[in-house]
Amino acid sequence: TLDNLIVVVYISHTMVDPTIQSILLIGYAAYEKMRQLPDYVREAAHCLMVCRTAVLGGHTQACPDG
Repeated sequence: TLDNLIVVVYISHTMVDPTIQSILLIGYAAYEKMRQLPDYVREAAHCLMVCRTAVLGGHTQACPDG
């Protein structure tokens, strides 16, 4: 809906590095409560939200000397 689009545009303009993942992390839980989503949509959203995080093993770049 237009209201959802306005929220996404507002979020993307107020975030330093807007990504699909960060937008989902902010608003997906509320959206899911308002809608009856099929399992494949919920699974896809979950995968996008946990991608490259500690949940899936993470991704860290660090100097070995500290």
